[in-house]
Amino acid sequence: MLDPSSTDRRAPPDPRQEARARRLEAMCGSRADRYTGSRIPTPAQAILLVRIGAALRTAPRVRLCIGHDPEGEQIRGWIDRTSFGLRSIFHRALSVLPIPRDPGDVLAAPGQATLRRMVRKADKLGITCRLVTSPEERSGRKERAAAFEKAHPNLRYRRRHPNLDGLDETELWIAAFAADGRALAVSVTPTSGNVGLLRFFRVLEASPDATLARYSMTAALAQVLSERGIRFLVDNVHPLSVSSSLRHFATMVGFRIMPATIDDGPVRAGERAI
Repeated sequence: MLDPSSTDRRAPPDPRQEARARRLEAMCGSRADRYTGSRIPTPAQAILLVRIGAALRTAPRVRLCIGHDPEGEQIRGWIDRTSFGLRSIFHRALSVLPIPRDPGDVLAAPGQATLRRMVRKADKLGITCRLVTSPEERSGRKERAAAFEKAHPNLRYRRRHPNLDGLDETELWIAAFAADGRALAVSVTPTSGNVGLLRFFRVLEASPDATLARYSMTAALAQVLSERGIRFLVDNVHPLSVSSSLRHFATMVGFRIMPATIDDGPVRAGERAI
């Protein structure tokens, strides 16, 4: 697993910027909890959207360089959102996890105390992560994830028809396993340019081990992405649609809501990440 004792080479986060980010995340979570699926906008919803828009305009911006290879087109299909051909500040908003250049820094960043703590707990229980490369194993993990999603104990996350499009064409699969060898979670992440897309990130059972496995798998995925030169991991779900409970997990592992500019890859040598 990753070494949480490695020395961080990045500057600590700005407390004021972190506070603004937390307020933005709380507003987006509140909007998702209260208004997702609402067909008729209410005055309260309109006021909340105005506040979110104002916060997005002052949030740090990120430049995503995405190629036109098959996985790049898959990423664009999920995050290059428009309405009537136009992109507003809301369309540009993404939930982004910056990936350090050094894989050893994944757990060492000052803002990753929760991730370090949860990974240590998972390590003590013998939870491990590894790449999934066999087509047969991938098929089995996908089928099990779909079956669990169809019968998820939380109705909010239950899906009659889970979206599995593009998974078979994606190269990077990671799974987390319990000490007894049973699979706990699986992630599928297309990559292109400097971007990875959190296309599929699912637990395979409802258990404390599976909950911890999410943290281990996030850390393992970030390390693999760092090794491959990826600078940003982007959630495929729009931040205005992420519930406060999922937003809390995303925040704890380092995701932040940022407006994004999408350019053609690849990234130029020496270019700044943000």
